[in-house]
Amino acid sequence: MFNNPLDLVTDIFGNYVLQKMLEKGTTEQLVYAATRLRGNVVNLTLQTYGCRVIQKCIEMMPEEGLDILLAELEGNVARCIQDQNGNHVVQRCVEVIPNRCGFIISAFSGRVMELATHAYGCRVIQCIMEHCPDQEEAIFSELLKDVDRLVKDQYGNYVIQHVLQHAKDEKKVERIFAALRVHFFELSKQKFASNVMEKLFAFAPASQRMAIVELLCATYSAGNPEPVEYMEFTRSKEKTVAEVNAAAAAHDGRFPPDKDHSKEKNREGKEAAMGVILDVHVGGKTAPSMLCRMMNDQFANYVVQRVLDASEVDQFVKLVDNIQKFVLPIRTYTYGRPIVQRLSRRNLIFSPGDNEEQRAH
Repeated sequence: MFNNPLDLVTDIFGNYVLQKMLEKGTTEQLVYAATRLRGNVVNLTLQTYGCRVIQKCIEMMPEEGLDILLAELEGNVARCIQDQNGNHVVQRCVEVIPNRCGFIISAFSGRVMELATHAYGCRVIQCIMEHCPDQEEAIFSELLKDVDRLVKDQYGNYVIQHVLQHAKDEKKVERIFAALRVHFFELSKQKFASNVMEKLFAFAPASQRMAIVELLCATYSAGNPEPVEYMEFTRSKEKTVAEVNAAAAAHDGRFPPDKDHSKEKNREGKEAAMGVILDVHVGGKTAPSMLCRMMNDQFANYVVQRVLDASEVDQFVKLVDNIQKFVLPIRTYTYGRPIVQRLSRRNLIFSPGDNEEQRAH
């Protein structure tokens, strides 16, 4: 089977036979298979079915067989990384034999930005960040230099999201936070960067999440926006939203939502921390908050929704009160209106014109 294997390696069915043989082969047989693939490893790596056999070789080969395969891959790493088939072989090397991937890491030196913004290169970088902790800091430092460009790239944004989601060192999240915080509003309005802003809030430490909340609730005066109407209101100190909603559910014969299936964090605690609104009236006009501005944007409104869902109780209270303050303009926004309706149905805010019967509950 392995005397002349090339036709089988690249065959839609034959490649499965060879993969199974590699799984069952002895050390001697595996080394023999490697010798029969010598001289063709790179070409097979770039072929649809051949790349599957080479991946299986990486998984099963003893050291002697790996020496043969890796000797041919070395010097062709960049070519493989940027290929739709070859990138899978490089990833398998990183996953299975990270201790022998120095030649792969070397190929990234000085080219991290180029590869992080490539459709296949971004996947390999994520793989290295996850499986090669000794190389993680060098690559991360290079990513951080251009993080504001990466988050706006259609592929680079996935690399930064991966770091935020899987970083074992909290300081990495802090460094990304420090680099992006000043541009939070502008990046939230960008198609790809908005996904990173969602992750930035979700995985940041509590102190950084509160810093973001305070930033969102602060007056946003850049560009001299038109003043908008704001509302003054008071909340009850005796009756909480949770009590009102529980009573309404019991009255209607409904069960409260299953908190285990709720996407929102600490939903029950958030409603218990907020009193129902007793009085609300127009207070005049003022500059809008950043939160208000974001709820009028096609991408930034998703960041607001994620922040509301992932926030802790004290953060949530501050956000909802800011939405209540600017509910009049927000409820006229195409993207803000559904958020207002969602909060209003839970009696967390009151918008003039809400169903009076609902408010009475």
